[in-house]
Amino acid sequence: MKLNVLTVRISIVLMALLLCIAWGCGAWIYQTNQFKLRATSLISKEYDYAGTRGKTISADYLRSVKFMYGLPEVLASLEELSAGLQAAAASHERGEREAREPIPAVQKLNQLLVLTKEKIAADVIWVMGVNGDTVASSNYQDKESFVGINYKNRDYFTTAMQGHTSYQYAVGKMTHQPGLYFGAPVILKGRIIGVVVVKINLARLAHNIDISNTFLADQHGVIILSDDKKLEMKVMPDNTIDKLSSQQRLSIYQRDQFERIVIQPWTDTRYPLLRKIQDYADPYVINVTDVNDGQLKIYVVAPVKELLTLDQDFFRFFILTTLSGTAILIMVAGLMLYLHTNYITRKFIQIQHDELNDAQRIAQMGSWSYDYPTDQLHFSDEILSNFFMMDADKSMPNIGQVLSNIHPDDRERVKQVHKESLRRGEGYQIEYRIIKPDGEVRNVVSNTVITKNEKGQSIKIAGTCKDVTEQLRTLRALEDSENHLRRIINSSLIGIIQGDKNGVVLEMNQAFMDLTGYTEMHLVSGQLAWRDLAPDEFKDLNSRQIFGQNKAPLPFEMPLTCSDGLVIQTLIGFALIEDLSSDWVCFVLDQSERHRINQLKTEFISVVSHELRTPLTSIRGSLALLEGGVGGVLPEKSLELVKIAHRNSRRLINIVNDILDMEKLTAGKMPFEMQLVDLVTIVKQAMESNEAFASNLEVYFMLNSHPETAQAKADASRLMQVLTNLMSNAAKFSPPKKPVNLSIIKIDNRWRIQVQDYGIGIPLEFRSRIFGTFAQAEDANVRQKGGTGLGLHIAKKMVEKMEGEIGFESEEGQGTLFWVSFAAL
Repeated sequence: MKLNVLTVRISIVLMALLLCIAWGCGAWIYQTNQFKLRATSLISKEYDYAGTRGKTISADYLRSVKFMYGLPEVLASLEELSAGLQAAAASHERGEREAREPIPAVQKLNQLLVLTKEKIAADVIWVMGVNGDTVASSNYQDKESFVGINYKNRDYFTTAMQGHTSYQYAVGKMTHQPGLYFGAPVILKGRIIGVVVVKINLARLAHNIDISNTFLADQHGVIILSDDKKLEMKVMPDNTIDKLSSQQRLSIYQRDQFERIVIQPWTDTRYPLLRKIQDYADPYVINVTDVNDGQLKIYVVAPVKELLTLDQDFFRFFILTTLSGTAILIMVAGLMLYLHTNYITRKFIQIQHDELNDAQRIAQMGSWSYDYPTDQLHFSDEILSNFFMMDADKSMPNIGQVLSNIHPDDRERVKQVHKESLRRGEGYQIEYRIIKPDGEVRNVVSNTVITKNEKGQSIKIAGTCKDVTEQLRTLRALEDSENHLRRIINSSLIGIIQGDKNGVVLEMNQAFMDLTGYTEMHLVSGQLAWRDLAPDEFKDLNSRQIFGQNKAPLPFEMPLTCSDGLVIQTLIGFALIEDLSSDWVCFVLDQSERHRINQLKTEFISVVSHELRTPLTSIRGSLALLEGGVGGVLPEKSLELVKIAHRNSRRLINIVNDILDMEKLTAGKMPFEMQLVDLVTIVKQAMESNEAFASNLEVYFMLNSHPETAQAKADASRLMQVLTNLMSNAAKFSPPKKPVNLSIIKIDNRWRIQVQDYGIGIPLEFRSRIFGTFAQAEDANVRQKGGTGLGLHIAKKMVEKMEGEIGFESEEGQGTLFWVSFAAL
């Protein structure tokens, strides 16, 4: 009880501890999921915002420069540009280039470019000749005028000279201001006579576009515009600037070396969208928008500063949640301990009382007591309910009621024993009968003890009453069953004996005593043992000849010695007694008459076979000579009769030989010369020996899978005889033109020779008798094949004598596979 209480209290504490741990884990998982959801939502929100910003900036950029793409083509179509270019070209040819007076057409063109620049809010517009020299420019009056400057190495010039509109980002040669250049060829009468270019500085573009937290990069990955000027003219990690030559980099960017921006994944791998840029402390999300098929990329960088605050809040909320939950669980555990202690205290006495009643009910035993000073009689619930069939909640019965329940024939005896016990001051044990209120009679055993005070006076008597009715019935039933079993055993016609592990015979029935002459006196003396009955080879009770390999009953024949020394032939069956592995029982059946009849039959078969063999051999030889024409040519009908007689004589000789072989095997007189043989060689020899037989039946033998050698221990000639029988059977039952397949395989360290035919198969009802003597299927087709029905029986006996195994597998209509196996050496 104390252990259970302690266990419950420990369980409550452990449960509270586990719940605290579970609460902590749950709080951690919940806070982690909430943090991840909030963080993911925040990152996704910033990323979506960056994407929206990128699209907005792209739209603003395209709107700002959209009309610039077509402006150079419009200007190129103006007659003033063609006239100015022609005048400049003519002046160049006359050598007037160095003249101080400006060319009127060129001067007019300069003024037109100035007016156009102011109207379209461009930074510079200029016109170049076919050699790349600037002829006119909107800044012709400025100190940094483009007039006379050559731009033939610029991409926008070379592209326009090929007849296409052009677009390029570059750093100005004169202004050193990065900008976007838009160009178009000036064509006169199908010939390009110059190029017109419009430039917009990026600084102007920045005024029209919100580029906060944004930078723009050209197709080579060079940042050309950023709200952070320190990032301009630096290159992105995925740049292609190295693919440009040094001259190209100088031409476009007025520099050869570029610093790379460091952009790495954020340290927290849970958020693959976050990036760390340069040495900035905050995490960022970066959204990239392509403009003009990748000629310009807009990188919108959105800081996610709130993520760092979420990290701090995560730990604060986790600690607060865990502590509050743990405090609640501890208070609940304390309350449970308090309630459990009260429950144990209130139920302790009731539990003890219930356990005592349960024990008495299970044992069908009740208790009672009588206190002399108070004259109080008390009975347990079991006595009240089972013995007196009274409700335990009612008042206790008195002594008169108790005595009235005792059987009248036993009542006085119980009184006398009780009085004598009180007189002597000692307890007593008595068996008597009671009559229940429902009239049922039960047998009861009562035990009592007497308690005395310090003066030796009896003050209390207590006792138990146990219902032993069922035990007495069981005992009587066992006695009746034992007597009934003994009568059955003694009436059996088979001798039965029982013994122990030492071989001593403990019991035997009347049939055994009548058979052997032994009597019960031999059992009383304890001198009769199994070794007195059995010959030497069967004296050991642990021999496999007696119990077999699996301790299962294995009938065997054995000569048994009778009491007068006479030896009789018997059939013995041994078995271990269930639940008594050391005791055994033996069944003995007299085989004397059967043995005598079998001996006469064997001798008769042997005599007949030997007497038939000599004349049959002579008859066969004579018929062979007649068939061969020794006595002259016979008429055709006579020759046919001689052939039939010759075939039947050979068959009779084979039958006699089979009978003689069976007789030798049965008598144990057939010699076996066991030696190491190669099974592959023997199988090939058997195929050669039976080839002619198979040809006559229009079948053939095939040796399929086999090893180079297969060593085993066997008698070569006897094994050849076994294989000849199996192969001839397979040939006889194979359809014409079909093969008989032979193979040699290794299974579980044993060589197996297999002979497979594709005939009619073996009927299911015949398979259990196939290795028996004179065994043949009842099918008419089988009968036509001939044979004695002894071949497989002889083959099985020979294989077993050579410590081999033989078996078969068959499917009706598909064929049969016979096999023999030997241990591989």
